[in-house]
Amino acid sequence: MGKKISFIGPISQKRNIVGGATVKNRYLVEFLEENGVKLEILDTDNWKKNKIFLLFKLIYIFLFSSSKKIILSTSSGGTYLFLKLSYYLNIRKKLIYYFVIGGDTPNKLIEKKYKLKYYKKITKIYIETKSMAQKMKDLGLIQAEYLPNFKRFILKDRSEKEISLPLKAVFFSRITYEKGTDMIFEMLKEINKDKININVDFYGPIDEIYKNNFHQKISEFNETEYKGILDGRNFKVFDILSEYDFMLFPTFWKGEGFPGTIIDSLISSLPIVSSDWNYNSEIINSDVGYIFESKNQEAFNDVIKKILQNPEELLKKRKLSYIESKKYCLNNVLRNPLKLLIMEQN
Repeated sequence: MGKKISFIGPISQKRNIVGGATVKNRYLVEFLEENGVKLEILDTDNWKKNKIFLLFKLIYIFLFSSSKKIILSTSSGGTYLFLKLSYYLNIRKKLIYYFVIGGDTPNKLIEKKYKLKYYKKITKIYIETKSMAQKMKDLGLIQAEYLPNFKRFILKDRSEKEISLPLKAVFFSRITYEKGTDMIFEMLKEINKDKININVDFYGPIDEIYKNNFHQKISEFNETEYKGILDGRNFKVFDILSEYDFMLFPTFWKGEGFPGTIIDSLISSLPIVSSDWNYNSEIINSDVGYIFESKNQEAFNDVIKKILQNPEELLKKRKLSYIESKKYCLNNVLRNPLKLLIMEQN
């Protein structure tokens, strides 16, 4: 199947940190290896504490490794640093396949915070939404191609569920202010002011700077509970999430691209209430969820009130969420990139 391919991106083999980038990369690495691709992996997790080591490893990959192709799958900032090095070190003309993580790369190029010349050297750019791909093409990066986020999962209809008050909502993401968690507590103040209409459970790693504030909020709201961290790669997660009535995702985090949380929600046959931040409204339609204006507390509250007025509507959205999830199955999404990557390199 040709020579080995270098893979550069966070896997978190040592720290086992669970996050959108590491989960996506682990899926990608597993898929490639299962399909016979031999990988030379450079794990960039916690790279700021290993700068010298990573620099020497990059020099080795460019100048001495037998690989002829490089897969790059890391944050926009890490990618930019890599591409600047590549511009001068890639004298052996290795082909670079960039799997974009997050949603801020196109805008940083448009705002000229990143220099376009470095990206023109990339062989293929796989980017998570159609509008992001179009932005890249408008900049002259015609090698950009839409490739949605993906998950490994067994297709299962989890849409059958009894709906009753109080409704059970869930938040399943990194817990930080920018993911909109404070908005959830503010929503509960209004929605539950007379009686408990909604209970909310939170799952996910808590940002260190937000930890005290979050636990204080949890202690003040009896209808909320922090349930710890779930391994998003364990299929049991989807059964757990499916026990809820809907997902909450009021994010306004600047780096949002195609959030894995949305796919988790679809796989779990779970309608999602999401902000229209970045590209969310391109991914979520009225069949599978509810969209509100980002950072708008009143709009968020109004959506929840709408659900309480007609909770049976959730059942229809559950079924359609299950159907929609088929689009994001790893084997289907990665079929075409695999063909390019395993072409003979001799």
